[in-house]
Amino acid sequence: MKNDDKMTYRDWQKRNTNKFSYLNNFQKKEIRNRGYKNIGWIQVKSSWEILCEYFSNQEENQDNSISMFDYKISQGDIIGAINLSILESDVAKKVAIEAQKKLLQSQKYLEKISLDSLEKYPLL
Repeated sequence: MKNDDKMTYRDWQKRNTNKFSYLNNFQKKEIRNRGYKNIGWIQVKSSWEILCEYFSNQEENQDNSISMFDYKISQGDIIGAINLSILESDVAKKVAIEAQKKLLQSQKYLEKISLDSLEKYPLL
């Protein structure tokens, strides 16, 4: 990123807009409530400080990455977000089926061991 001293007004605005675009609609509303306004030198500089503070706080609290679902929603791609949710649910279903198969195999193995043990060592 350019040195802040050498950046033009438009550079500051573009940088703010770029950082702002990574937020979902809820986060954008929160940032606006804190005073984000990307017009006028003083407000543009103040808005950059608000964004930096917000992202800094987010990094302290959690991973700062935005999920693909949230990104699609923030871009207004509702159909893409729905398709992504369907895809994720299909993957989760496959993982659950595999886990169930492993559990059934473990159950059969444990039942076999217990029956073998009972045959070898009958109850008194």
